[in-house]
Amino acid sequence: MDESRAGRLGWLLAGPLLAAAIMIFVDLVPGKPEVTRMAGVVVWMAIWWVTEPVHLAATAFVPIVAYPLLGLMPAKAVAPVYLDQISFLFIGAFIVALAMEKWGLHTRFALQTVLVFGSSPRRLLLGFLLSTGFLSMWMSNTAATMVMLPPVVAVLKKLEERHGVERLQPLAVALYLSIAYAASIGGIGTLIGTPTNLVFVRLLHLLYPQAPELSFLRWMLLAAPIALVMLLACWGVLTTLYLRKLDVGPVDRASFREEYRQLGPPSYEQKAVLIIAEVMALLWVFRSDIDLGFIKLLGWTSLPFLKSAMIDDSTVAMLAALALFIIPSRQRRGEALMTWRDANKLPWGIVMLFGGGFVLAKGFQATGLDVWCGDSLAHLGRLTPLVLALTICLLLVFLTEFTANTSTVELVLPILAAVALTLQVNPLFMMVPATICASLGFMMPAGTAPNAIVFGTGRLTVRQMVRSGILLNLTGALATTVAVLTWGRHLFGGDLLQFPPWAVR
Repeated sequence: MDESRAGRLGWLLAGPLLAAAIMIFVDLVPGKPEVTRMAGVVVWMAIWWVTEPVHLAATAFVPIVAYPLLGLMPAKAVAPVYLDQISFLFIGAFIVALAMEKWGLHTRFALQTVLVFGSSPRRLLLGFLLSTGFLSMWMSNTAATMVMLPPVVAVLKKLEERHGVERLQPLAVALYLSIAYAASIGGIGTLIGTPTNLVFVRLLHLLYPQAPELSFLRWMLLAAPIALVMLLACWGVLTTLYLRKLDVGPVDRASFREEYRQLGPPSYEQKAVLIIAEVMALLWVFRSDIDLGFIKLLGWTSLPFLKSAMIDDSTVAMLAALALFIIPSRQRRGEALMTWRDANKLPWGIVMLFGGGFVLAKGFQATGLDVWCGDSLAHLGRLTPLVLALTICLLLVFLTEFTANTSTVELVLPILAAVALTLQVNPLFMMVPATICASLGFMMPAGTAPNAIVFGTGRLTVRQMVRSGILLNLTGALATTVAVLTWGRHLFGGDLLQFPPWAVR
């Protein structure tokens, strides 16, 4: 047996064996064995999620087996938690993103970036940052990185023919890092930008059913400014580290202009998909009432023939997805803009991973493990709000350098929610910054999928990633802390520093 297989087998056995040891030899709360059993399940899933001896999505199936067998929750109560409206929000939004890729909208957008910004290395870097960040707000971080990678390669090839590979190595490092970093940063800007945001929304309402609705617009008002600040900070860091002493002429855009010309005018399919995506975004933003202080704009769900309480963002996402399966294509007779063959590219593993996290949080609450965690961490109440928020942010940005973002959030958020209850602070004050910072890992190739993609080009070293990444990790933690304590403090229907009535159990 080779070393890698032995290591995998070791971690495969370590999860259930350590869980069994906890259940047999530990008694967290006398008279309540379910608390200890649940802790064992959490440790089991944490080990498997961190070491990945099985697929992350497969680990999400542990609760559907363990909960009924250990007497924690009945199977009929566990199963429905795996798939809910947040899962359908992800599915609908991802189908729209797949349609954009299918009909080449991403290629057109990437070439436009080079044509608009490509007059100098610094402007080109800014262009790739802003464009990748914007794409990542509406499609997966991985897809946004893959879309922007070919233009980066093409630009570097043109410049290296003129100036040489060695001379342009700093620019290559900056451009590759820019699309990886911007993909992660852009993902925090909208609820659908990255799975961790959707996990947070679902866990919030699973743990606190009376919590106010976290609308698409409210999240954007908090997170989009953070994303913009981070993109500009990223431009500043990469420019200072890699482009400050670079002396090359302007980028020759003639070949890119010719490539864009060969695309021809936008096709009917491209226009149709773009319109559907734009309408979806507008319906998300204007679904709920918008109170500007001096005037209140009524959302479209306030129309008298609609029941606003029955409509959420998943309704809009699935409406857009359904439209893509209905509207016919002109290029491919007999087919719609999207077929089920296209939809098979959906990352169903992520959907199952969502479900595993939701069930894990439900188990925390049902067994009382959340109360035990909150009581155990009650000493955090001695920290000031600033220090507490910054501590949470720093913990998450560095923790997710070595663990999967989504599974980390699924493990950490229920604990933070319990701590908030013990400390009598708003759960949002702890859960929101943790969610945002879970996506801001910039140091390690394994920290995020975009990091791994650009590292795989062979043009970067770990040292280069760490050098720029640690500065951005610290900037992200600080920017998120400031946002939560300033404009985000009163953004969610109350003071984030006050314990709200909806959090009382």
